[in-house]
Amino acid sequence: MAERTPEERLKRAYTRICRCRSTVMGEYDITTSYLFRHFPRDFVGWIVQGGEFVELADTALKQIRYPDAIAWVKVTAPDGVVIKILSHLEFQTDADDGMPRRMVGYIGRIVDAYDAPVDSTVIYLRPQEINDPGIYHYIFPTELTITYRVMKICEVDGGAFLENPVLGLLPLTPLMQKPAGVTEQQWLRKCIQTIEASTTSEQERKELIAGTGILAGLIHNVNFVRNVISEEIMLQSSVVQELLKSEDVIRRSPVFQKLLESEDVIRRSPVFQKLLESEDVIRQSPIVNELIQEEHQKAYAQSVIFTLEAKLGALGDIIKNRILSIQDEEQLTHLLRQSVIADKSELEREIYQLIRDA
Repeated sequence: MAERTPEERLKRAYTRICRCRSTVMGEYDITTSYLFRHFPRDFVGWIVQGGEFVELADTALKQIRYPDAIAWVKVTAPDGVVIKILSHLEFQTDADDGMPRRMVGYIGRIVDAYDAPVDSTVIYLRPQEINDPGIYHYIFPTELTITYRVMKICEVDGGAFLENPVLGLLPLTPLMQKPAGVTEQQWLRKCIQTIEASTTSEQERKELIAGTGILAGLIHNVNFVRNVISEEIMLQSSVVQELLKSEDVIRRSPVFQKLLESEDVIRRSPVFQKLLESEDVIRQSPIVNELIQEEHQKAYAQSVIFTLEAKLGALGDIIKNRILSIQDEEQLTHLLRQSVIADKSELEREIYQLIRDA
C-alpha cells in the first residue's frame, strides 16, 4: 500500500478525532438512557416536582436524532386539575451552542407525536463552562418562545444527595459536588458504598455500580475507576452487555478499550469477535496485539526447536520449555542462526548456557 502523504495522515487523524468525540458521547447517552428506562420514577420525581410517573413513552419519533428519555407524568395544574404531561430529559456531556435549537426540535416533534404538554430538561454531566440560556426565542415575523430547564450535575450537593439516596440516581453522584475535605477516590468509594447499602438485589447492585463506573469515566481516567470498581462487576452487568453490542462504543470508548484487555470479554462478545476481522481494530487494541505477538513468538520458538532438533536430535522438555519461554526475538534469532552455522559441540554449549542462565 502506498505511503500516505502528511496531508492524508492529518485528514485521517482529524476524522478519527471527530468520530471518537461523537461515539464516546454515545457511550454516556446509552448508559443514562438505560438508567432512566429502569428507574423512571426516580428521575421523574427528581426533575418534575410533585409529578407522579405513569409510564415510559416511545422515543422513536421518526427522526434522525432521538430524544434521550421521555415519560408520561401526572401533575397538578395551578387550577387544581390533575393532567398528564410528558417529561423529556436530555443528558449532555459537553457544552453545545446549538442546544436551544436542538431542544426546540425535540419538543416540537414530541408535541407532534403525542399532542401533550412537554416539560423538558437538559442535564449537563461534565463539569465545564455552560452558557445554555434554557430558552429559544424570536419575535419576528411572529413571536416564538420555548423554554426548558438547565441542570448542571456538578452543582448538585452530592453530600445531601447521599443522605437521602434515590436508588436510580446514585450512578450520577460521582459527578456531583463532593463534600469539602473528601478526596476523589474517597468520594467514589462512598458513592459505591451507598449503592451497596441501598439495595438487596445483587443484579440491581451490579447494574448501578457498572453505570456509576461508566459515568465516573467522564471526570476520571479509566485506571482510577478500575481501582475502585472491579472488572468482574462491570462485565456481569446488563448495561455493559448492552454497550458491548455497539461497535462504535467498543472501538472508541476508553472504558471499553480497558475492558477489552480481558480475554474473557473477547470470548463473550460476538461483536468483538466480528471486530477482530477489522485491521483497524487489530492495530488499536492492546490485547489483540498482545495475543498476536504471543502467538508469533510461540511459532518462532517452535521453528527454532525444530531446527535445533534437526542438528542435535530430540531435545528434552526442560530445553524446549526454556526456548518457548524466551520473549526476546533477537535471542531466538541468534539461536536459529547458530543452529545453522555453529558445529554441534558449540551449539550444545550455547544451549547449556541458556539453561544455566534461566
